[in-house]
Amino acid sequence: MRFVCLLLASVSFAWAAPTINAGDLYDAKQYKQAYQIYSKDALRGDPWARYLAGFMLIHGQGVKQDRVKGIRLITLAAQQGEFHAMHELMDIYSQDLIVPRDMPKAIEWARKADESGAYDDTSKFIANALSESSNKAELDEAIERFNYFINEDKTLYFEQYRLGLAYANRAKFVSSDIDLARQWLKIAEINSPPEFVRYPILGMSFLL
Repeated sequence: MRFVCLLLASVSFAWAAPTINAGDLYDAKQYKQAYQIYSKDALRGDPWARYLAGFMLIHGQGVKQDRVKGIRLITLAAQQGEFHAMHELMDIYSQDLIVPRDMPKAIEWARKADESGAYDDTSKFIANALSESSNKAELDEAIERFNYFINEDKTLYFEQYRLGLAYANRAKFVSSDIDLARQWLKIAEINSPPEFVRYPILGMSFLL
């Protein structure tokens, strides 16, 4: 009887033992312990763990910084469909901080993240990136995306401004776009707050 009671007590103790959660450890800034868990799960192929282990490697959180290995893990996670990893790669390749800026790669991962429907900002990122293109098809897409955003919300002055620039860039293919460019830049100017700083319109003095 004593043996049975001890056995039940040990089972109850085991059942009540708290589970160590890597996310809680990370939030508590116990990065070394969190990385140890994520890295083990990453080796087993878990996409979320690969993304977070990669993120921690890039930033040297709880582990010696290794940007190459970190990007490799995040890429593996993105290839498995982990949308946070796709979004992270969009940021990494667009900022010229961790690796040299590579906008085609940034746009590629932004498109994949956008297809997942998990983020609202990826479509705007794509539109902004394509609005600077010299390719008509890409400018067409940028204009279509900007028009969608603006139709949904008439107060988006930054998107109105970028739409004006996209029309200005497409004017080399569609001459009437000059008028649309002027129109949208004017609308953006009316709707924007005084502190809104516009990007220099290099080579576009004809719009003024």
